[in-house]
Amino acid sequence: MDCRGIGRRVAYWRGRRGYTQAEFGQLMGKGIRWVQSLEGGQRQADPRFSVLEQAARVLGIPLEELPTDTTVSADAAPT
Repeated sequence: MDCRGIGRRVAYWRGRRGYTQAEFGQLMGKGIRWVQSLEGGQRQADPRFSVLEQAARVLGIPLEELPTDTTVSADAAPT
């Protein structure tokens, strides 16, 4: 799994939703350093499914958006 790609996609969608790293971290129940590590691809060698699932839920996007380079939706509406 491409962890840097996942991190870039998390950063992209976080920015699209207008969240700062601190705000996104708070919504995830984590700190800003955790978000920086996740977005930089250093958080884990292979991010847990539960982390991806929660990030997708917080960002209001389909889970499939994070582990792939293919866009499932042009701009999923936040839930």
